[in-house]
Amino acid sequence: MKKIYLLTIVIVLTVLTMGGWIILNPSMVQQLIPLEIIPNSDSEKAIAEPATARIDVMASPYSTEQQFVVYANDTKPLEEASWMTKYNFRGYTIQKDGNDNMFIIKPNNDVNIDLVLRGKWEQDVDKNMVERWVDFTSITVNGVEILPQTISVWYNKPFKYILHAKAGEIYDIVAKWQKHKEFAE
Repeated sequence: MKKIYLLTIVIVLTVLTMGGWIILNPSMVQQLIPLEIIPNSDSEKAIAEPATARIDVMASPYSTEQQFVVYANDTKPLEEASWMTKYNFRGYTIQKDGNDNMFIIKPNNDVNIDLVLRGKWEQDVDKNMVERWVDFTSITVNGVEILPQTISVWYNKPFKYILHAKAGEIYDIVAKWQKHKEFAE
């Protein structure tokens, strides 16, 4: 049987008001409380199963000209997303089952590139959108983390990061994600 220790923090706040500012002065007491967790093999299996994540990559502002190329590796360019041309812009949709992906962006010009993190597009039999949440745990650009924390998204509730890309530079993007914590249990 697994044991987890719950850290409880008691915070006593002294609130002083000075010129409209509130100053908090915490003093903390910590206590470890053992908890017994009964393993649930179904929830452990659900967490281990892959999640489907999607990243839309497009120039900002939208353009009908090719501003950059996305590669799955150094030599294999990805196909541009055909659905984007219906809306008079160009870009890429990268969707993958699993928990990580790597791709490379090579800009032709100095350009702002939107990296739009979302879950996959899915509709039910009545054509209503299905909320397929995914938690992005990390996105790095050339080894630098760009997410301030884990981001929970689904198709209609995306997170957008704007990459200020320079012509001729190479941008290595590594994305990591997992099933959304509420649906993994």
